[in-house]
Amino acid sequence: MRNSLKKIALLTATELEITPLIEKFHGVTSQSVFDIPIWTYRTDKHEVFFTVSGIGKTNASYVTGVLCALYNIDFIVHFGIAGIYNHRGNNMGDVVVIEKCFLGDEGVIYSYENHGSYKDIGIPVLVKGNGTEVYAVLETHPDLIQLVRKSIASEHFENFNILFGKAVSVSMTSGAWNIANFRRKKFDATIEDMETAAVMIAGHRSGVPVLPVRGISNVAGDRNRANWKIDLALRNTVQVILTILDAIGVQATIMEK
Repeated sequence: MRNSLKKIALLTATELEITPLIEKFHGVTSQSVFDIPIWTYRTDKHEVFFTVSGIGKTNASYVTGVLCALYNIDFIVHFGIAGIYNHRGNNMGDVVVIEKCFLGDEGVIYSYENHGSYKDIGIPVLVKGNGTEVYAVLETHPDLIQLVRKSIASEHFENFNILFGKAVSVSMTSGAWNIANFRRKKFDATIEDMETAAVMIAGHRSGVPVLPVRGISNVAGDRNRANWKIDLALRNTVQVILTILDAIGVQATIMEK
C-alpha cells in the first residue's frame, strides 16, 4: 500500500547547489542509495527528498529514474544555475522558470552551424500518451507554471526578477560567444544548462511532473568564472523554491524571505 505522504524530490546537479536549500530545513536526515546522496525532510503530510545527480544529462536521467522508482515520487522540482543567452543589462541573479526545454545537441550534425533534431533520424525521444511524438522540445505542464505564478503573485523579491522562458540543455556547454549566439538564434532560448531535458524526460517516462527552475549565474559563452555570480544565483533560486514549497504546504523550519 502506498504511503499517504506527498513525496517531493528537489533535484540538482551538485552539492554546491543543494546545500543552500538543505540549510533552510531543520531535522534533515541523510543516507546513500547506490552512490546517490539523499537527504530527507518529513512533515505530517510531506516527505521531501533533496538529491544530487552529478553533472550532465546521463547522471541526471539515472538519478531521476532511481528516485521515481524507489520512492514513488509525486512531484520533482529540478533546479540549479544556468548561463543566460543574449545578455542585456544586469540579469545576474534573476531566476528563470522553464516553460520549454530544447534538446540542444541531440540528433544529426551536418556542419558547424547546421544541426538536425531526432526528427532527422526518424525516431522520437518520447511518445506521449495521446500519440504525440517528441523530437526536440519538452514542455513543462501548464498547471505547474500556473502554480508558480500563483505562488509568487503576492511576493516581493528584492534585487532580482523571476522570468518565464526557454532553456537549451546541452552535453557540451558554450565555451565561446559564437557557440552561444548560434544556440540562441537556433532555439530562441533564454538560458543554457546541462541537465533539465534529461530530468524532464525521465520524469515523463515515470509519470512524475517536473518543474524546472534555474538561477542565472553567468552569460553563456563566458568561461571566465571571475565574472560569474554563483552564490547570488543560488540564493535567489532558493528563495523562489521555498515560496513554491510554501504554496503546496511545505514550510522550511528556518525560512528566510
